[in-house]
Amino acid sequence: MTYLPNARRLVVCLTLTACDTSPASLGPVPDECRFGRFSDETTAVTCLGLQAAISAADRDAALEAFATAKALEDSLVATPLPSNFDKAFDLVRALAQIGDFYSRELFPDSVRFHRMVDRVTIANANARGRVPYVGGRAVPPQAPYQVWIPYAGLGLFFQPVATAQLALYTLPRANLPSDSLLQIAQRLYTYALWRENGGTRFPVWEYEFDWTSGGVSVRGPWVSGLAEGMAMMVFIETYERTGNVLWRARAFETLNALRVAWDQGGVLLPDTTHGYWWEGFHPVVRPWNEGAEALVAVAYLYIGDDAAWYWTPGDPGDFARAIGEFASAQPDERCARALRAQRALARIAWSGERERLIAIYRELLAAP
Repeated sequence: MTYLPNARRLVVCLTLTACDTSPASLGPVPDECRFGRFSDETTAVTCLGLQAAISAADRDAALEAFATAKALEDSLVATPLPSNFDKAFDLVRALAQIGDFYSRELFPDSVRFHRMVDRVTIANANARGRVPYVGGRAVPPQAPYQVWIPYAGLGLFFQPVATAQLALYTLPRANLPSDSLLQIAQRLYTYALWRENGGTRFPVWEYEFDWTSGGVSVRGPWVSGLAEGMAMMVFIETYERTGNVLWRARAFETLNALRVAWDQGGVLLPDTTHGYWWEGFHPVVRPWNEGAEALVAVAYLYIGDDAAWYWTPGDPGDFARAIGEFASAQPDERCARALRAQRALARIAWSGERERLIAIYRELLAAP
């Protein structure tokens, strides 16, 4: 990884400090801050400060985190052990991603920037052996009630689905203490980024790394219908447990992501063969399990809330088409059996027999 000479770094930082009175006093942005060119992490954070995209406190905290990570990286490289190389490489990737995201104009405000600084901080703690693992999943003390996953060749990243799975799998865990559920829900909600389409705001949980599956590659950041559906179910269950209408509102905010088309920032594919699909990570791949879990989450919202039954005009037909889409996409007998039951559930749902629907739905999801 290439770094600016230390003397040049110091000049840039001192210049920023001298101009740190207000955005209007920052003056013209220097040439090295132009987008579309290579930037290291220090240049990126300095330029974000010059552009008033982050506060002086954010800038200083990030520079300190970067310096600590770089010092650790240097010390690890100085002791040539395979384990040290892996740790140092993860630090290099975490730092390099800051510059890459800046170059691609992916820091329109401070929110995503904070997520990326979190990654540097947790990579630093992980390299020092201060991040515990449970079943191969990292549970950093620096990020309570979050799960981070080490991806081979990519590094350690926040995983919204694995985090939601602390509270549920197909359905919420009945034996999970309500205070733990509330903590998981709060951490998920506050870690969302927000998008807007046609005046409708909705939260998304981003994956900040590049990914390849089914021969299709995407660049980070990307979103997933699986993450949206599971987060929504966490919020629904939190509302059911606490009675706090704030969590009902948050579930409906998340539902908006499933109403907005993929190319407009949501996770809906409205132009599929039978109806629509909630996408996992790319509109070409259409992984069955990810869209199906979003469908389960929508059904869970429907059975628990009157307002959801009037989600959009023509909902019964839309929901039935979605079930048909999933049924046609998966030949596996176990999945086909579940989908046949879901079609039966859809017929019951639109007949208005709510209690019968709830009972059969829960029985279906409890089956092996």
